[in-house]
Amino acid sequence: MSARDFDVVVVGASVAGCTAARLYAQRGARVALVERRPDIDAHKTVCTHYIEPSATPTIERLGLAGPIEERGAIRNLVDLWTPYGGWIRHRGDTPPGYNVTRRTLDPLLRRMTAETPGVELLAGQTATDLVRNGRPAGVVVEDPKRTRRALRAPLVVAADGRDTRVARMAGVRGRVRPQNRFFYWAYWRGVPSDGVRSRFWVMEPDCAYTFPNEDGLTVVLVGPHRNRLPEFRADLEGAYAKFLKELPDAPDLSGATRESKLIGKLDLPNVSRSAARPGLAFVGDAALASDPLWGVGCGWAFQSADWLVDETADAVVGAVTWTPRSSATDASIASASGRTTS
Repeated sequence: MSARDFDVVVVGASVAGCTAARLYAQRGARVALVERRPDIDAHKTVCTHYIEPSATPTIERLGLAGPIEERGAIRNLVDLWTPYGGWIRHRGDTPPGYNVTRRTLDPLLRRMTAETPGVELLAGQTATDLVRNGRPAGVVVEDPKRTRRALRAPLVVAADGRDTRVARMAGVRGRVRPQNRFFYWAYWRGVPSDGVRSRFWVMEPDCAYTFPNEDGLTVVLVGPHRNRLPEFRADLEGAYAKFLKELPDAPDLSGATRESKLIGKLDLPNVSRSAARPGLAFVGDAALASDPLWGVGCGWAFQSADWLVDETADAVVGAVTWTPRSSATDASIASASGRTTS
């Protein structure tokens, strides 16, 4: 095998990328973690901050549960309203997930990962090309002064989001399917449904949520069908307030204070791509960005990175080159995990 600088190069230091980098390093790998944003405290804003309970074992494995709970992360339960029977109450004896804002989660996870022995965080560096040796064999990065450097590794992990630049460089096209809702949300303080219980209205096709988070903040989000977009474009504030007021058993905001402007995302199509090919793997939104209706994005980022590390760490740390046994399905990285000696 040709000389290499690292065992793994991970592009993108958000949830999926940091999870992969830290877990690889804990298995003995030398990891380059490439992040285009120079600020280690940068955080994602387009997020509901709801983490499914299925991701809790990964959060615990990372050693992240304690730090986010110390910062006030809420162990979540979610009650679901449907037109077919009203409220479905979440049982209190089931494993919880977490509600935590990304402005708390992202810096904690990134700092923890950067301090992990074996991880080199390259902040302010942009991946501009792939190093190739008949297959991806690393990435070329560029700093703000346009100085370029090649980072060689037998495995490149794309964790750079639904608009992944790594996929474009590798010629891996995503399958794009529309989901016909748009979203507006804001942070509120003093919402009566605060506490550990989130609320989720599924009204087919519209939806809404209240997600309590740390520091007494609640995300209040509406997800109307696209046929209501003209109404929101004509009067955003009025349409948002009207939508919430008309919810069954609507949240009482009369005594609450809005702590942010309205944040919107008008187009969030489903994007999926084959999760692996020789020398290259995708995790998080880069592998599968699904309908935000179900709030699975953060949990998927944690879990998909965890599965990838479980399946490949021995190969990339040892003297072998990782090659997927077969094309991965859109929904699982775990099936793309074979090893071939070099």
